[in-house]
Amino acid sequence: MAADLRGDAGNDPGAYLRELRTENGWTLVHVSEKTGIPVSTLSKVETGKMSLSYDKLLRLSRGLGIDITRL
Repeated sequence: MAADLRGDAGNDPGAYLRELRTENGWTLVHVSEKTGIPVSTLSKVETGKMSLSYDKLLRLSRGLGIDITRL
């Protein structure tokens, strides 16, 4: 389903993450458990207050089973 997203997210990884979570019914806690990235970090990324390093983008893509280029 992730391939169908990116409508309003454009090139914003935080907006894409929020779309992906919403589409799949995931909470920030769920994404944190799948990726090992703290909830506070994920929240800041979604609100545009923080960018993720390559390492964290890779962890996010692997944990959620999406291609890193989607982010």
